[in-house]
Amino acid sequence: NGAHTLTQTATVAGAGSLAVTGGASTFDGAVTLVGMLSIATGAATFNTDAYFMSAVNTGTLNLGSNRLVLTSLYTQGAAGVLNVRMDSGTQFGRILAGGSITLSGRVNTTWGIGYSPAVGVTFDFISGSTRVGTFSTVSIAALGGRVLELLYTASGVSLVVNPG
Repeated sequence: NGAHTLTQTATVAGAGSLAVTGGASTFDGAVTLVGMLSIATGAATFNTDAYFMSAVNTGTLNLGSNRLVLTSLYTQGAAGVLNVRMDSGTQFGRILAGGSITLSGRVNTTWGIGYSPAVGVTFDFISGSTRVGTFSTVSIAALGGRVLELLYTASGVSLVVNPG
């Protein structure tokens, strides 16, 4: 519990796992672990790309415009919250899983300051080998009269910018 910050000059790497069981943990430095990321309660914020074997989120996962890269599965439970930000067509929060994706809970998407994507831009922000479930709550920040659509595919989730 409490607040923890891993600075930009610190690196976490190796065969271990990372468990967030309360409070708020912020990772400004590199995180590369062979084990699992588990967010049981509380919040984990990654201000750089992070690499794990798998992840289970029943707390709050704040990716900003960074990547969570997994060699295996991603599971988000009913109490889980995923926060992603789209800063450009190539720089946006995303989960890249080598295995299956199981979804529930909430997803919140926001836009980077001053960024306004063109109609037709698609953000593939969750991808894996297969997808089961959907988010029970979806919050997408408005974007100047455009219609924003969340698309579920057999292997992930995309956000599409459509004309108004």
